[in-house]
Amino acid sequence: MNKADCKKVFVEKYKIYQTKKGNDYENAVNFGVYLGMRDMMIRSGLFTLEEIDEIEKSVSNQKAVSA
Repeated sequence: MNKADCKKVFVEKYKIYQTKKGNDYENAVNFGVYLGMRDMMIRSGLFTLEEIDEIEKSVSNQKAVSA
């Protein structure tokens, strides 16, 4: 998986995690997927922690502006 594809999937998973809709089980699964994706991105060496934080901030800002 290249860096652009990885970022795209991470943004999708992060948005799903942030919605927190559904029951507690679904929220826990979404949280686990989000953490796993974040960990994979760091371990693969494609992204640094700072880059991931920037992605999360930009997604959060997009949601705030569109809401």
